[in-house]
Amino acid sequence: MTVMMESGCFLPALAKYKQALAILEDGLLASTKSEQREMNVNRAKCLMNLAASSMAIQNYGDAVRKRDF
Repeated sequence: MTVMMESGCFLPALAKYKQALAILEDGLLASTKSEQREMNVNRAKCLMNLAASSMAIQNYGDAVRKRDF
């Protein structure tokens, strides 16, 4: 959980997670396997925090939206 979520600022947190996820999914290529692993971990964290923020504002549809891993 991030500082924004802990302080109850779920909408701004949601916007930041969407922004970060867009960057990670925008065809960004890792140059090493280690970088790719790190990107995968960060993508998973973004998705989990996106789901948690969505649930906090009772937007359950976004929280369970299907994603490819």
